[in-house]
Amino acid sequence: RSWLCRGRLLRNLLVSIGALLAVAVLFLASLGFAVMMEHVRQASRYLMQYFP
Repeated sequence: RSWLCRGRLLRNLLVSIGALLAVAVLFLASLGFAVMMEHVRQASRYLMQYFP
């Protein structure tokens, strides 16, 4: 009985850790995508100065 309770707690902990990791990965991916798009925009503006 105690093993069952412990297993359920462990599973809940793993699920919550997995959810936090997924949120962190999504946040980092969106942040990286925004930074990359900003770099692409600056690079295109830089190139447009030299190639009219």
